[in-house]
Amino acid sequence: MTSNLIHKLSKEIVNKGPISVERYMELCLNDPESGYYMTRDPFGRSGDFTTAPEISQMFGELLGAWMCETWKIMGKPNPIILIELGPGRGTLMVDALRSVSKAENFILSSRIHLVETSPVLKNIQARNIHNLNSSLNPEWWDHISEVPNGPTLLIANEFFDSLPINQYIMTKLGWRERLISIRENRLKFVTSKNIPTSFELPETMPKPRYNDIFETSPTALNNIKVISKRFSCNLGAALLIDYARTKNKYGSTLQAVKSHRYVDLLKNPGENDLTAHVDFEVYAKKANDWGAASHGPIPQGTFLNRLGISLRMKTLIEHASPSQTLDIRMAEKRLTSDDSMGRLFQVLSISSPALPLPGFMWRSLS
Repeated sequence: MTSNLIHKLSKEIVNKGPISVERYMELCLNDPESGYYMTRDPFGRSGDFTTAPEISQMFGELLGAWMCETWKIMGKPNPIILIELGPGRGTLMVDALRSVSKAENFILSSRIHLVETSPVLKNIQARNIHNLNSSLNPEWWDHISEVPNGPTLLIANEFFDSLPINQYIMTKLGWRERLISIRENRLKFVTSKNIPTSFELPETMPKPRYNDIFETSPTALNNIKVISKRFSCNLGAALLIDYARTKNKYGSTLQAVKSHRYVDLLKNPGENDLTAHVDFEVYAKKANDWGAASHGPIPQGTFLNRLGISLRMKTLIEHASPSQTLDIRMAEKRLTSDDSMGRLFQVLSISSPALPLPGFMWRSLS
């Protein structure tokens, strides 16, 4: 447990009263001194969780093919701004660029911009990209709004699920915000007595029942607004891939993970990864309202199959040992099957209007 963060949380709650779930997540994940992402490399088998790029190179390679093909559809603009939000170790970007290395004009036209706040991960990203191609000179930013305008391709894999959320619960008196307080020296969820002042329930939501929980992320919606405004006046597209709600729009999806296991999200703040599912249907509607086009959401498995993951798998197997072949097949299944990541993860694209996009049409890139 990070004692500095415990002290900071306790002091704020004692001085100002219970804090929002959003504030709790922001401190736990992004506190400059003790935040989870600020102090470690959490990825891979030795970390706390594994993302799709860490599972198989096929994931990043297919997204690289998607970027290159979309760039061609855009008319091969030079320069083309490549943005990744929350790049992790840089694995996805490295695999993507390596897969299109023969498309020399695309590489030469690319300007890489990484939105990352963690100093630990920035160093790892810089090293991995340099090892791929020392002539690439990525730039880092704290927020997408800082990235220069121009023709753009943007990737965000498991970025939005880590953005802080607010939670509201339906009580006998109506909607009230869920807060976090301290009771008997332990963090506890409590319910605000006040009527929410900045609460907006989407029109598409079903009628709530008692104890239903609604989640929303002002931070995520602000990012969607910035992305949408970018593509309302700049040519290009964003590809968002994440844990996403599909049917049940109510209920808490907030969870904590440590060493690849779910743990109590109110224990050991700053030591666990915190995430919540995103609502891509809301993002798509908001993108349209802000002047951009939207495509999907569709299941990750459908998207990768349309991009030709089975053909890519066959190519890799041709040069693989029996044990490597088994690993490749298992990775493909994990990424695409309905009982694994294939349906749990959804894919949404936000683009400039009237731009046809690979993966949202029945067309293989392999």
